[in-house]
Amino acid sequence: MIKDSVFVKTKAYLNLFPSLSTDLREKIEKHHLRFGGISRMTKIPLYLEWVGLPTDEFTVKSYCEKFSELVLDAVINSTWIDGVQEVLDSKAMDQIYVLVTGTPQDEIEVILKELKLIEKFDYIFGSPAEKSKAIESVLLERSFPRYECLMIGDSQTDYEAAKIVGIDFLLRTDNDDSFGKSFNGRKIKDFKEFI
Repeated sequence: MIKDSVFVKTKAYLNLFPSLSTDLREKIEKHHLRFGGISRMTKIPLYLEWVGLPTDEFTVKSYCEKFSELVLDAVINSTWIDGVQEVLDSKAMDQIYVLVTGTPQDEIEVILKELKLIEKFDYIFGSPAEKSKAIESVLLERSFPRYECLMIGDSQTDYEAAKIVGIDFLLRTDNDDSFGKSFNGRKIKDFKEFI
């Protein structure tokens, strides 16, 4: 949610399967957009099954590697979410910044190093870490009162993780995604209001 990368990830999933029917392309696109924040290790086996390809460990790993090749530079070069750089730079009142993502751990570290942001985060959890368990571990380690914590996320998965651990949630959405349209809680389009 630092970069506006939903479109490039959608494109990468579709490019994994270049000969798809229109119906299958739409099915994969809708699923990915509906379940943003879920690891590719969960999505790719499902998409392989939908297109009639094997879902054995070797095939899944091969497609995950292809996906990584397609998205790494695209994510790094995608557009910044307005205001996010300023928020990360300000780190007001000794806030603790925790990044929890469905992107694999090694890949998110590469991305953050390229963007010169790795030092901005006190904790970084990538896949295969489960979001709610990662957040819970930080809350317990730091003994944070849950009412002082806020999770800002861009997917239903993020919302569910916040709900499980009992912290407030703020949805970053452009209202074009299905979850953003149906979500009735607090929403922002960008981070400009925090500056």
